[in-house]
Amino acid sequence: VPEKSKDFKGSMKRLFLNLEKWRYLFIFALVLAMVSAILSLNAPNKLSDFTDVITEGLTPNINENTFNDIMNDPEISYEDKVATGEVLSKFNEDLSNNEMLALIDELPESVYEKIKPSIDMDKVKEISIFLGVLYISSAILSYIQSFSMTTISNNFAKSLRTKISSK
Repeated sequence: VPEKSKDFKGSMKRLFLNLEKWRYLFIFALVLAMVSAILSLNAPNKLSDFTDVITEGLTPNINENTFNDIMNDPEISYEDKVATGEVLSKFNEDLSNNEMLALIDELPESVYEKIKPSIDMDKVKEISIFLGVLYISSAILSYIQSFSMTTISNNFAKSLRTKISSK
């Protein structure tokens, strides 16, 4: 069983008094550690946004207004509208995802162009760049913080050795 300090508060006070020379570097390292941790904690939220953008882009753009939009679109021919109505009448809740995708593939080209899945690559690029900057910034700050704390601990150990040698 490790022995407890008789005067923990006093020991900590003496320790911080001995660290006085490196106080600003110590505070700087603590601030960097906090900022690095905050940046690292924000990354999963952005990864979630990244996943959402990709997932949204993988599903066809079909919603409750799609049929009306297709039927009212002057760029789609009457024949394509009729063919679309026939394909959409085959849709029901009992279809599997693969069966639904097979039905979508039966749609005329002019209609398929309106509902085809598309990933917003500009948004993906924007989030990717942000994540890269976030991770790189966090890593750099963490490195500087580690370097600062190593400097403090080495100098402090040297100072203690010097004091012991002089005694």
